[in-house]
Amino acid sequence: MNPVRVLLAEDDRVYQVMIARLLRSWGYETTVVADGEQAWQHLSSRRGPRLAVLDWVMPHADGLEVCRRVRNSGLPHYVYIIMLTSRTEPHDPFSAFDAGADDYIAKPVNAAELKTRLETGREIIETRDRIAQLREGSA
Repeated sequence: MNPVRVLLAEDDRVYQVMIARLLRSWGYETTVVADGEQAWQHLSSRRGPRLAVLDWVMPHADGLEVCRRVRNSGLPHYVYIIMLTSRTEPHDPFSAFDAGADDYIAKPVNAAELKTRLETGREIIETRDRIAQLREGSA
């Protein structure tokens, strides 16, 4: 089985290195970008990553904007998005979900929590793909 590709969009260099190292140690093929526009370019590409960990606060386009673009773009595949943030307002998770995020993790990152949430995201993508195949086969 091919490794699952994950996009990590994070502008803080310390978090970039730490999270990318974790992702690679768990077997994910990881692409790291430092701003929202770069994230959007990768996610909107024909064979873009299906899992994304997006920092909320980034230059050029924040994580919420990237989520909205992904959800409104009509991509032919589903992207599972985990919003990552140091924001602490009580309404922040709801704002992330309203923008299209599938999950939400507060900084500092707990490695076991991130790993579990990525595994859940991978399982959801695989299930969605199997359902799409079944629909195509019955048409």
